[in-house]
Amino acid sequence: MPAPPSGPLLGVRTALVILLAVLAGVAAGWLSFLASHSLPAATLAGGSAAGGALLLFEKIIGQLHRLARWSGPGPAAARRPDPASATAAPPGSFPDGSRSRSRPLA
Repeated sequence: MPAPPSGPLLGVRTALVILLAVLAGVAAGWLSFLASHSLPAATLAGGSAAGGALLLFEKIIGQLHRLARWSGPGPAAARRPDPASATAAPPGSFPDGSRSRSRPLA
């Protein structure tokens, strides 16, 4: 018999995304039930809201995770982009390196 895995079953990010999606689905289902007094319609509304919320929260938390990883503590070398993307314009600037479009677009 193999040894049980020593790590957690779900990561914190996954658990948070699922929790938020379930809460959004329950809230939407409850509000739908209060409006229509139809349990099947409320179940469909709650399930649909949970599915959409799952995608939304995964995208939002993924973006926050990438931002935190970029600006988080640690050595500066660990936060640098790879050399292939070093020629790209810095975030918040335009491809020509300027920070605004104050000159005419000719």
